Amino acid sequence: MVKGPVSPHGVGLIISHGKLTVDAGELRQIIGLAYGVQRVLVFGCPAWCDEDKFDIEAKTENVDATRDQIRPMLEALLVERFKLAAHRETKEIPGYILVVGKGGSKLEVAKDASGPTNVFTPYAGGLGFQNMAIVGLVNYLANVLGQPVRDMTALTGRYNFKLEFRPPDPGADPGTPQAIDPFSIVSAAVQDQLGLKLQAGKTPTEVLVIDHADHPTEN
Repeated sequence: MVKGPVSPHGVGLIISHGKLTVDAGELRQIIGLAYGVQRVLVFGCPAWCDEDKFDIEAKTENVDATRDQIRPMLEALLVERFKLAAHRETKEIPGYILVVGKGGSKLEVAKDASGPTNVFTPYAGGLGFQNMAIVGLVNYLANVLGQPVRDMTALTGRYNFKLEFRPPDPGADPGTPQAIDPFSIVSAAVQDQLGLKLQAGKTPTEVLVIDHADHPTEN
């Protein structure tokens, strides 16, 4: 089911018991989820990909379906409803690498891995991550920084943690606190609070190029 566009509010992407729920997701983000790429690596999307927001519900008969198993279903939905056509390319682009800091990871292992996975919970001053795989953190950091982030932590579990920082305003006047280098703000928070480290790098990266996309058809 596709509903959209909807009013802007917090975005959620939740997979639980074979059901995928996208809450106010931008098309670029939904495409990234379906094809397993960060949204900053989705190129050629129409302007409305980052403006309109959509609610999506997709179900499978397998209640234990994983994210990788649900992706083909979401791809098919995008093709059917958005008439999406895309192809993959490899480009060498600047980005960041996430590694474990010298002092080790500070992430708390999730005690209950059977509940909803990769849940984001905004709160005053920060964002909570519940039952989160590292890929969820990596994708979030890529969205904040506007450049791809590659996971080199070798952390394979699911974790509960919080991250507190104020994402910089890209439209702020130079010299104001809001215009401080976003990488400095984000990397300091990640290292101090999570025990992880962001390093600048430039590597060949697979990107997804959108050839065609229409506004969704009605159910």
